[in-house]
Amino acid sequence: MTLKEMIEKAPFEPLLYRILVKIEGIKEKTDGGILIPEGSREYINRQIEVGVILKIGSLCFYDFATKDKSGIEVIGIQVGDRITFAKHAGEYCMVEGEDYRLINDTDITGKVKEGVKL
Repeated sequence: MTLKEMIEKAPFEPLLYRILVKIEGIKEKTDGGILIPEGSREYINRQIEVGVILKIGSLCFYDFATKDKSGIEVIGIQVGDRITFAKHAGEYCMVEGEDYRLINDTDITGKVKEGVKL
């Protein structure tokens, strides 16, 4: 499924400081085709979660956004970005078999660079 399709299929709009994130699943195989045992998968991904931002609430980053010379707010995070956040942050939601998380803007711990596999 493409990013555009994921955004259009998003089950709801987050309010205020919340962000709707589509959780990336834990890989079951390595790139070489070796199966990763379930216990190891949990260990690999036990501290952080990785997901794609689908929707951003209207007040996200309001408290710490800055403006560039043209007056446009610069926050560094936007729809479509891959982010990291704490494993137990926010509220869990499963819609039609897809895992989503509704997190606060301050729960984001990092932005994953393009092409990086976690």
